[in-house]
Amino acid sequence: MADPFLFVYKDELFLFYEEKSELNEGIIKAFKTNDLKVWHDLGIILSESCHLSFPFVFEYGNEIYMLPETFDFKSLCLCNFTDFPYGCTFDRKLMSGDHFIDSHIYKNEAVFYLFTNRADDELRLFYSYDLIQWTKHPKSPIVKGNKFSRSAGSIVKVGDKQYRVAQDTSKIYGENFNVFEIYKLSINEYEESLVHENVIKKDVVWNGEGGHHFNSIFYKGRYISVFDGRKE
Repeated sequence: MADPFLFVYKDELFLFYEEKSELNEGIIKAFKTNDLKVWHDLGIILSESCHLSFPFVFEYGNEIYMLPETFDFKSLCLCNFTDFPYGCTFDRKLMSGDHFIDSHIYKNEAVFYLFTNRADDELRLFYSYDLIQWTKHPKSPIVKGNKFSRSAGSIVKVGDKQYRVAQDTSKIYGENFNVFEIYKLSINEYEESLVHENVIKKDVVWNGEGGHHFNSIFYKGRYISVFDGRKE
C-alpha cells in the first residue's frame, strides 16, 4: 500500500491509496472515517488495464475528480465520481504523448497549476483557467535532478503558506522526502526554498527503510497527515 491521499466530504474523511501485489498491477482503494478511530473499508474504487497509483482527489465546480497516475497509457487522464466515493469513471485526457508521473493540481486564486514529473529528474509545471486548456509555465521545468524533482504528494497549504513535498530518489527509490516552501507562484513566476530535509527518520518498524509520500488536510479543527513507509 502506498501513495495515500486525504479528502473531506460531508464531514467524513476519506483515505485513497494505491494497492499493489507482486502478481497484480496497482489499483485504487479507499477507507473512510468520521472519528479517526473507526475506519470503514470501501474496497476497490478504480482499476484499469494498466498500473494505477497516486490517486490525487480534488473538488471543482460541485464535481469531485481523481487524477490517478496512468503511466502505461502515456496520457494524463482525469476521472470524475458519479456517486462519490464510487462511480469513478474516465472524464477526459488533459495531456497525452508522454509519461506523466505523480501529477497533481493546485488552485491558487483563479488559476490551476499542474505539477507533473517526467521520470525522476524533471518536474514540469503547467497552468490553466478551466482544467481544459493547459499552457506550459515559462519557468518549466521548475526543478531538475533526482534529489528534489519527483513529487512526494500534492501541494500542502498551511495558513497562508504553500509547501511542495519532493522525493529523494538520488540513491534508491522511496528512501525519503524533503519539503519546500513556495514563495512565488503565478503564471509568470515560480520560486521555492528547501525548509525540511530527510523528513523520514527511519526510527520505527514501518519506516525502517524509508518512505516516499506525504499528504495533509485540515479536518475537524486540526491537521491530519498521512505517510507511507517501507520495511524489510
